[in-house]
Amino acid sequence: CFFFLMIRRPPRSTHCISSAASDVYKRQNENSSLVHKIKSTEMDYKTELAQLREANLSQIESTHLLEKKLEDADNTNEKLNETIRENEAAIISLRNTIKELQEKHEEATANNQLLQVSLDEQTTLCEQYQSDLQTLQKEFGLVKEHIQDQMQDLKAQLATEKYKAEDLASANNNLSTIITNLKAEKEEMNKRVRQLEVELKETFDKLDPVSYTHLRAHETGRNLVCRLLLEKKKKKKK
Repeated sequence: CFFFLMIRRPPRSTHCISSAASDVYKRQNENSSLVHKIKSTEMDYKTELAQLREANLSQIESTHLLEKKLEDADNTNEKLNETIRENEAAIISLRNTIKELQEKHEEATANNQLLQVSLDEQTTLCEQYQSDLQTLQKEFGLVKEHIQDQMQDLKAQLATEKYKAEDLASANNNLSTIITNLKAEKEEMNKRVRQLEVELKETFDKLDPVSYTHLRAHETGRNLVCRLLLEKKKKKKK
């Protein structure tokens, strides 16, 4: 900034030398005061200019900061818009999930109602089963008592049968001994019969042939037995 000061000369009052000198002196004093004022105003303007420059710089910095803040705000606004969009999408998905959950809840309530009905039926059946079970337990108790009585009777019968079996076993042992003795006697008898047959053959071989009528005439008890045995042998051979 430039400041132009127009200093006008005051008019001369007199044309004398003394008045002119005084006027010059006066003018010098006035000029010095004016210069002092001008310098002070200039200094004031300079300080104001410096202050204005500093204020301007601070304003520029503040404008830069504001621009940065605006950019940051725009970025944050974009981020917020993105987050808002994401949140809207999430809200839509949450609404869909809430609808699905509501549908599932309705299905679950319907299933719970059905289960409650079936549970009531099952409870009635359980009560019936319990009553049937109590009756069966009573019948089982009666049957158990009857079976115990029969078991006692059977034990008594078994004891008697056991004694009988022991008697039969002893009798069987006796019979077996008797049978063995009889078998031994039979073998001895067979041996004797064989010996007698051998002896008879030997005697028949030694005897001379005699007529049948002669034999019948002189037949004794022993000869009769021999004759009968011979006839039996002949029949077997035929």
